[in-house]
Amino acid sequence: MNYAVRKQLKSITKTEATRFLLPMLGDKSHRDEFFVNKYFINAFIGDSNKPELDNHLVLQYHFVPTVKFIQFERELLIMKDIVADYDYDSNGTVMYVFKIPDEHQNDYVKFLQGRYSEFSIMYKLTIMKFWNLDDTALLSSILFRSNPIKTWWIRKGMKPRGCADNEYWPKPLIGNEVYYQEAAG
Repeated sequence: MNYAVRKQLKSITKTEATRFLLPMLGDKSHRDEFFVNKYFINAFIGDSNKPELDNHLVLQYHFVPTVKFIQFERELLIMKDIVADYDYDSNGTVMYVFKIPDEHQNDYVKFLQGRYSEFSIMYKLTIMKFWNLDDTALLSSILFRSNPIKTWWIRKGMKPRGCADNEYWPKPLIGNEVYYQEAAG
């Protein structure tokens, strides 16, 4: 992961969907730098004002009327699993909605259960490749239940809470994973 992407990820409060599900959309030409760019805000598994989009990956971006953004948007709109896009408000929030790819349906269910170490081995490797991580990274140790995550909890002086059995990272809180904005009216 390049420096600009790391800086971007540190400057936002990421959902678990960003961390664990966004890589489902990646392929050879679409990696972290493509999705997590200066326009990226967050990723969600639905939109509270659009229940028909539950169990979809909803990517939130800040629209900027530039050639670069329009090129980026055109590339998003031709991706295989995109099902919708919509403007959210007059502040330039735009949402792009993707279906969970068929090959990742089981991994998505495991995500909802907080069973990250039970993701398929191929998906774990996809996550690692997408974020350009090695096996010493905290996210890697969550996926493979290895020592760095255990050490991290010890250093924090805490025990992991809200985790599924034999997991070292809390289950996603669905209320945090679904986009919420009060409907205008």
